[in-house]
Amino acid sequence: MTDGAIRDLGAVREYGYPLFSGGRTGAVGEPDVWPFEANVTIQCGGVAVVPGDLIVTDDDGVAVVPAAIVNEVIDHVEEHEAIEEFVKALVEKENCSPGKYYLINDDMIAIYRREQGS
Repeated sequence: MTDGAIRDLGAVREYGYPLFSGGRTGAVGEPDVWPFEANVTIQCGGVAVVPGDLIVTDDDGVAVVPAAIVNEVIDHVEEHEAIEEFVKALVEKENCSPGKYYLINDDMIAIYRREQGS
């Protein structure tokens, strides 16, 4: 992941790593550009990325989760996904508009948790 450009994209793609960059560029290197540093804090897209942070990507973008809150964020995301499935099942069962249950708010979360016995 880089704000900058990447070169040799075709060859690098074969490594099987997801790539996110600001664009493509021709060959550059020393002495004009030092190609990398390892295990240092960087700034990418206006966000500080620190070694140990969790990087989550898909075709829509990139999210950086600070290492200190990774477990909390994973717990939240897993519950949110379960609530989404719960709401989807309600909409299908009642054959109603999704607007009946969206946006997911504290009341819907309480209903979900009550149904789950948690």
